[in-house]
Amino acid sequence: MAGASIEITVDDAELNAALRRLQAKLGDLKPFFADVGEQLLNSTRERFRAQTAPDGAPWAPLSPAYAARKKKNKNKILTLDGRLRGTLTKQVDQDSLRIGTPLAYGATHQFGARKGQFGAVVAQINAYVRRVKSRDVKQGRKTVAKGVAFVRAHSRKMIVPWGNIPARPFLGLSDRDRADLLDALNEYLARD
Repeated sequence: MAGASIEITVDDAELNAALRRLQAKLGDLKPFFADVGEQLLNSTRERFRAQTAPDGAPWAPLSPAYAARKKKNKNKILTLDGRLRGTLTKQVDQDSLRIGTPLAYGATHQFGARKGQFGAVVAQINAYVRRVKSRDVKQGRKTVAKGVAFVRAHSRKMIVPWGNIPARPFLGLSDRDRADLLDALNEYLARD
């Protein structure tokens, strides 16, 4: 399924409504997304220290076989040399904020994979906080219309040659992220 795309949507009508109000007021959301992007990047990086998913659930432990052969950072899940965490970045434009990693194995860790499985290995994975565009809704892009936080990955066909890898989500919005976003939105909306 080369060129296919995988999306996970977090529905949040309250965030969508506030983003639409802010967009109507400001037009260009780039300054807002630049501000909150740093907060969301820091929150995502913190998950590597806490070793938890956005919902607070602990990541699955390392397999005994991998833990036995891991040479450094033995007690850290998703950290061998820090590349995955170190490549987290944001991209901002006038109507979107993307947070993700360009590393293909990021999607394997986000979604998990089984040995011998096709798909689920990706070239890019991004978390989006984005306003709903009416033209997207009209074009039937229901995943865009349903929420503001997305994880998207463009997959390529590839067999996972090693053992099963459980999902260890690191991208997405935590309850704290959501509250911080709403606070920032309300602050921007209150400005003259």
